[in-house]
Amino acid sequence: MFQTLDTHHSFPAATWSMGPFVFREIFISIPWYLLIFYCIGALPVFIEKPSYSSLASSSVILMLQFISLISLYDGNIGLRLILALVTSLILLLSSNDLFVPLSLALISLFGFLATGPETYLVYFGPLRLDMLSLVPYARSFEYSKFSAPARILILCLTALGFVKLSRKLYSSAKKTRFSVVSSIATGLLVFLIINSSLSAQAQNTDLTYPWSKEKMFKLAPDYPGVKNVSELIDWVKDNVPKNTYILFQDTSDLDVEDFQASHYIYTASLVSKRPVIGGCFVTNYITNPYANSEEGYLLSFTVEKLLEDRTLLPRLMDELGIGYVAVHDVRLIRALNSSISFTCEYYNGLYAVFRKTVFSEIVFIEGNGAVESVDFAISRIEATVTGVSDNRSYLVIRQVNFPGFIAEVNGEAAQIDVYYPKLPSVIMNWRQAQPVYNLRIPFIKVKLPPGSSKIVLSFNIHTPASDISQIAWLMLPCLIALAVIFLMVEKVKEWRIRRNRPEATSEK
Repeated sequence: MFQTLDTHHSFPAATWSMGPFVFREIFISIPWYLLIFYCIGALPVFIEKPSYSSLASSSVILMLQFISLISLYDGNIGLRLILALVTSLILLLSSNDLFVPLSLALISLFGFLATGPETYLVYFGPLRLDMLSLVPYARSFEYSKFSAPARILILCLTALGFVKLSRKLYSSAKKTRFSVVSSIATGLLVFLIINSSLSAQAQNTDLTYPWSKEKMFKLAPDYPGVKNVSELIDWVKDNVPKNTYILFQDTSDLDVEDFQASHYIYTASLVSKRPVIGGCFVTNYITNPYANSEEGYLLSFTVEKLLEDRTLLPRLMDELGIGYVAVHDVRLIRALNSSISFTCEYYNGLYAVFRKTVFSEIVFIEGNGAVESVDFAISRIEATVTGVSDNRSYLVIRQVNFPGFIAEVNGEAAQIDVYYPKLPSVIMNWRQAQPVYNLRIPFIKVKLPPGSSKIVLSFNIHTPASDISQIAWLMLPCLIALAVIFLMVEKVKEWRIRRNRPEATSEK
């Protein structure tokens, strides 16, 4: 990813930045009485000889977190969380209990990162510290997602606080004459913990179904739209030729009554074995803005823009090698149905598939000659061409030229050149968050010799992660073999010991 990110990932970072508000969300998503256990878990209480410095440090950390919760937008939340982090690290160095100070430090760190770039600018009096310039890859963080590990650590300290208090009450029940009161208090604590867990399960799962009114986790048969999408994928498998892309409008834009928000349509690539275009921007499933087809966008242009300029969509499809488009937006269906550039090939009540009247191909020849056959497989593209009469013809493959592609022409290595489609160089991206400038898509171009040729493109890239994975796969059978050999040796030793025991007994 690091080899290709700067060159081929043209998107502005999908940051999911919610600002300081997300820090409050971490805490208010937990019942208030569990936060009492969190405070107990964070404080060095119920131990025989508490350190006053540890008690003071923990109190300062909790106080800084509390002030941050009630003063989210005073401009100092970043400074307070950094001070809480530093205090936690000091507590970590001076405490024998490593878990609590380390958890507090990570809660402050993750809470700070989750708040996003609004709080990354910190002032220490006259000094100005921009954390965006210090934290590696900070501009590419999905900031708010740091709240999840922070919440998990809070729940861990909550469990620790519950154990501390329960143990104290249980031991008090044995020593004092008010044992009944301690037992009742212990039972109440247990009830609170169980109640919070069961309430969360009942509200967010199907634990009470069918008595509850509605399923929380619906399956495919619960949505009528899934059947239509499955029928569409089957039709694509049987009718769309291989040497073209089909563009899908994302299923996440469908009505939740018909189809739960998901990207189910992209299973078409696996099921139909056909090249597809389309994707969801904010999850970075795709590397180029032109592949975006969710949130009312198609090829990263709004539906309104495509309806305003009726020639824009056919031009884009020509340059990208898209021969078919599957849409569910009623406005698009109506517009494409009335256009001379498209022919409706399929409609199932939800999706309509339109074919361009002037067909667009993924693999074509720039010059003279003809493409006889094309075959696409994972990490491999094969093409057969005929009728090339000179040395000035090229085979163009509308596939992004990622590092790792190797070309062979008639079994011999060939150089890969770059072909740039004629596309708008500036587009306004998803939700008009940030424009993308100087956008160019590097497709693959291979020079052809005269006559007939077979061209093979294979993709194989070596990264530290792939090398580590290969080494691990080599080590795994070796470790299993060593374990089996060791077990067999131990069994042989035991068998010999048992066999020699009767002989030793008989000699006596």
